Amino acid sequence: MGFIYGWVKNILCFYIFLTAAMHLLPRGSYQKYVRFFCGLLLVILVITPILDLFGEDGALLEKVGQEEFFQEIYNIRLDTKYLEQGQKEAYIKQYEEAIEMDVGRMARQRQMMADQVTVRLNGEYEVESIQVRARPIEGGSPDGSEARGLKQELMEFYQIGERQVEIVEEGG
Repeated sequence: MGFIYGWVKNILCFYIFLTAAMHLLPRGSYQKYVRFFCGLLLVILVITPILDLFGEDGALLEKVGQEEFFQEIYNIRLDTKYLEQGQKEAYIKQYEEAIEMDVGRMARQRQMMADQVTVRLNGEYEVESIQVRARPIEGGSPDGSEARGLKQELMEFYQIGERQVEIVEEGG
């Protein structure tokens, strides 16, 4: 008889706790999640004494613990993947900026002023495209030979094709 009394006492304490928790939560936002979680706890609370009779309560708690463990591992993998992706994107952005500075330097060596340089890298840190808006510096040749020379130098240096380099020469 004490067994049933303890079981009922646990369920009543759970309902008192649940009622107090529901009154402390703001309306609507988390109540449905708390109700779902508390429903799961109530099912476990009701089933545990029945499983005690058959000696299977340890197996249930072990399964629940095992599922929590695997869910935590999955969450850690997702978090790690997200962090690695964010870190990789930051590195790619830094490399793009460094290459943009190099392209500007190369343009100045060819008597051109790079007003705008845009570099795109792929996931393997390879140059996908380079776009340059440049104008000749005073004393530079207006015939476009600097732009052609810069394009050739970029293609050779970054080992990319002609279609991947676009140089727009603006009037000086």
